Amino acid sequence: MKERGFTFIEVVVVMAIFSFIFVVSIPFYTSFTAFNVVESYKQELLQNMRLAQISALGGKNDSAYGIYIENTRYTLYRGASYATRVQDEDRIYAFEDYIHVAGLNEINFEKKTGLPSTVGTVTLVHASNNREEVIAINSAGFIY
Repeated sequence: MKERGFTFIEVVVVMAIFSFIFVVSIPFYTSFTAFNVVESYKQELLQNMRLAQISALGGKNDSAYGIYIENTRYTLYRGASYATRVQDEDRIYAFEDYIHVAGLNEINFEKKTGLPSTVGTVTLVHASNNREEVIAINSAGFIY
């Protein structure tokens, strides 16, 4: 009677092929996760900028709203500026240590119009691979 099964050589060859595929895919995986991390922080910040703008445009609490960006975090606040904000209503969001932020640091949206006080860009950069994402704000109030 003939036995069915795999030879030791066949098993070793298959394991070698899977090992090679695994080793080759690691750089792609790390690049992909770094892209997703920066992209997710960009989308979160973009969403909160739009929330501040919509709150100001809608006259929520009869007030202006804004975003203040620091190195490790940013704050969504109610008020005409970060210095004169209503501190009890601050919403603070943290960045990971490997995310670096450059560009605008305070964006205020006017009550009833939602227009930004400043125009320019905010750039988020992943420290390990320099993957960057940019958020732009123009004078018409478009945030993209």
